[in-house]
Amino acid sequence: MVIQITNWKNTLMSDANFGKSISYSSGWYNSLSDVEVLTRLLYGENTVNVSDQNAVAWVVINRKSNGSFGGSTYRGVATSSGAFEPITGGSSGTTNARVPDKSSARWSNAVWNACTLLSTSSASDYASLVSKPAGISSQLYFVGLTYFLLPGNGADTSPAGSGLRYSFNGGSSYVAIKDVVIVFDSTSSLQNPSSIATITSNSNLDTNSERSTHNIFYNLK
Repeated sequence: MVIQITNWKNTLMSDANFGKSISYSSGWYNSLSDVEVLTRLLYGENTVNVSDQNAVAWVVINRKSNGSFGGSTYRGVATSSGAFEPITGGSSGTTNARVPDKSSARWSNAVWNACTLLSTSSASDYASLVSKPAGISSQLYFVGLTYFLLPGNGADTSPAGSGLRYSFNGGSSYVAIKDVVIVFDSTSSLQNPSSIATITSNSNLDTNSERSTHNIFYNLK
C-alpha cells in the first residue's frame, strides 16, 4: 500500500499539469480529477500547518463515512456547495487552492493524503497513513480560528467557563459544540477549551498571526 501510494504521489508531483494555476470561474474545479480536487482542498484549507491540514483530512474522511455531507464519495464531499471554501468559495477564498505553491511541504503532504484517501477505504489504513493529531477523532466540522473568534460567530456558553458555542448565521442563533480541538503539531493541541479566553490566552494562540494559521475542529452537541 505504501509503495503504491508513494509511486502515485511521485507521478503526480512530477506532472507539470497537476496543480497548475487556474483562473477563477464558477465550477473552476469541474474538469479536475478526484485526486486533484482533494489535494487542492486539503492544501487550500491550511498552507502553513501540516498537522492542521491532516486534521482537515480526517474531517473529510468522517464526512464521507457519515454520508450526509455531499454523499458517500470524496468528490461529492469536497464539492458540496458551501462545504469547503477553497473549492466552492469565491475568487479570494479559492486562491490558495487554485494557485498552489507546488514546491512547499504542505502541497506534498496534501498530495500524499489525497492519494491515500483514494487508495483505500480501510479505517486502519487511514490511521496508519494519515497522521491523526492529538484530539482529532470523529469531528465533522471546522472553521478558521480567526473567523470563529469574530463577534457573532463563536462565543462562550452560559454560564461562562462551561464551553463554547457557534453560530452558523451570524449570531442570530447558536449551537453548543463539543470535541473542540485546535491543533498545534502532530502531538500537541488545545482540547475542549472552557471559554474564548482560554483560547486567546494560550501561548500558542495569543497573537493574531498565530491564530490565522489554525482551524478550530468540533462536533455539535
